[in-house]
Amino acid sequence: MRCLRISLLILLAVFGGKSVMAREWKDSTGNFKVEAELLEVRGNDVVLVWPDGKQIVVPIARLSDEDQKYLRSLTAGSPNPQMPAMRGDTKTADSGRPVPLATALKTPTAWQLSEPTLEALVDAIRSEHRINVFLSYHEIGCNQIALDQPLTYRSSGKSLQAELDSALDSTGLGWYTHDDVLVITAIKPCAGAGVAARPVVYRILKGGNPQKLSQEIQQQVVPESWEPRSGNKIIVGLLPSALIIIQKPLVHAELQRKFSASLQAIHAPSRLNEQFKLLDQRGSVSCQRLPLEQVVRDLSQQFQVPLMLDVAALRGDTRVSPDTPISMQLNNVRLATALQLMLSGHELAFDAKSDRVTITSLEASEKALITSDYSARSLAFSGGGNAARGGNMRPALDLLTSIEPSSWETAGGPATIAMTSPDNLRINHSN
Repeated sequence: MRCLRISLLILLAVFGGKSVMAREWKDSTGNFKVEAELLEVRGNDVVLVWPDGKQIVVPIARLSDEDQKYLRSLTAGSPNPQMPAMRGDTKTADSGRPVPLATALKTPTAWQLSEPTLEALVDAIRSEHRINVFLSYHEIGCNQIALDQPLTYRSSGKSLQAELDSALDSTGLGWYTHDDVLVITAIKPCAGAGVAARPVVYRILKGGNPQKLSQEIQQQVVPESWEPRSGNKIIVGLLPSALIIIQKPLVHAELQRKFSASLQAIHAPSRLNEQFKLLDQRGSVSCQRLPLEQVVRDLSQQFQVPLMLDVAALRGDTRVSPDTPISMQLNNVRLATALQLMLSGHELAFDAKSDRVTITSLEASEKALITSDYSARSLAFSGGGNAARGGNMRPALDLLTSIEPSSWETAGGPATIAMTSPDNLRINHSN
């Protein structure tokens, strides 16, 4: 693309900085179009101007073949007419390169949508931003949200994050990020099922008051999700200048957006065991309402990992079976990410061993204990790495055993935790 961009810059210089006449521009899928004038080239992008004067930035590689040929024609006879390979040629650079999710969320959108369906919105996101999007059909379906119902939304060229907030406002839907995947799901969990809550440690910034922050979060972030019977809660006082919040991923995402100036999530330490390397294998999956059993076989082949479905554990469960339909489209993701998203909402889990990964029921998974080794150095809340220097790890151990107290050996449960070396923490626990 470098020669094309240089030629366009020469062309625009000849035009004295004035824009080229308005025309219809299309994206590479042909599904999205905009009437606009060509203003200038910025790096890998072209800047287009709508009739109302609003400017939009579009990557050259995402334009249709016809538009890219049009750009070639403008440079015919220029001092440097040589053109690089374009979309569709085997030498195309950038056309399939994934975009970091954090970058995509901040990038202005170029699509022109008016009251699209949810699936049309997802197609636009995938096409323009080249990111993975997971649509939680199970959670959306059990909340009776129609996929073909037009959204009360009209695009405005803002960042993808702002456009998502606008498009999903008042629909009962929300979004969050999971690894490198954008997840769109229902705010209200399905009755008797749904995505499991998880604990996250948040560091309090700028001397904030823990009690006050706890009250504000519960009042401003999905208030109905904090009911006592839900088990979702905020633990205050176990750590200095920190909160432990047990909630579902969608709620964590919402509070991180609303309280970004007050809280900072502390990422969990990495597990060192060999079996978890299987979950780091990368691959792609694309299926539309295929039986769970078939999807498991396909994933095993695609990721080159022995993957088994515990059919016996599913017997008697009326909510899920080997024939439960699964729909997802993900490119170049970790096996752990694909499994976590695929199983979310179905009350299924997976157990990783050194030689295989087994998909089973939550009940069976909770009964089976697995051993995880963690580097004490990676425990961000252990006092600045005191453990690595022979310091006291007791605060970290007390914190871990406070999350689900009844599950630990000291309270009569099956789980155990111990330091097996100065820098190795071993936890025997359910998945």
